[in-house]
Amino acid sequence: MSVQDQFAAFAVDVEKNAPEQVFKAAERVFLDWLGVAARGATSSPAPEFRKALQHEIGHGPASLVPDGLKATPRAAAFINGIGSHSIEFDDIFREAIYHPGVVVIPAALAAAETDGVPGKRFLAAIIAGYEVSNRIGAPMIPGHYAYWHTTGTIGAFGAAVGAGVALNLTKKQLGNAISSVATMAAGLQQAFRADAMLKPLHAGQAAQNGVTAAFGARAGLKGAPKMLEGDVGFAAALRGAADKPANFGP
Repeated sequence: MSVQDQFAAFAVDVEKNAPEQVFKAAERVFLDWLGVAARGATSSPAPEFRKALQHEIGHGPASLVPDGLKATPRAAAFINGIGSHSIEFDDIFREAIYHPGVVVIPAALAAAETDGVPGKRFLAAIIAGYEVSNRIGAPMIPGHYAYWHTTGTIGAFGAAVGAGVALNLTKKQLGNAISSVATMAAGLQQAFRADAMLKPLHAGQAAQNGVTAAFGARAGLKGAPKMLEGDVGFAAALRGAADKPANFGP
């Protein structure tokens, strides 16, 4: 079984397998994210993209933070992801040098609102998105971080899993979503080596890509096998020099 399929098998069962204290932790990270996103929504480049994407705002099932203005799922994930990363108060997983909340939660929230899922399913989506992306991120360090911004690259996987679990994808569909988002993942370190607005875009783009991959998989999009561990897959291309293959340990 490929790594992406092992992660998918884990993620689809999170709602029934995760202990109650893990759901409590998911509630806390959501509230933490919400506070940061509410403040960050007023900081560049979130307002600029509200203006740029105005044709996708004012209608749709998903909500923008903090005013609840409706938007399409991809626009909501994108703008909420940008806003929650713009003031640098978001959470971090040290072993991957990665901010999971700003990608997993905007994607999971947009998907959950689209389907009107129960709160526990939304929390399960957060848990699954964090767990899978953290496990992908850790073995990519340190080589990956020499050029790549993990919140944009690793975050795409967390967003796809978060959105996919919220949409109640099957194991096969979720494996396809993880595979698909692997080829969308990007985010260059050069983006924040100067005074620019680009760093928060990595979070927004990862969240949006995750939503795109999850909805695509539900509609029948077929991914390629071994996108994480393949000879020319994600780890081989983006991990940098390493003494041994990445052990993702799903």
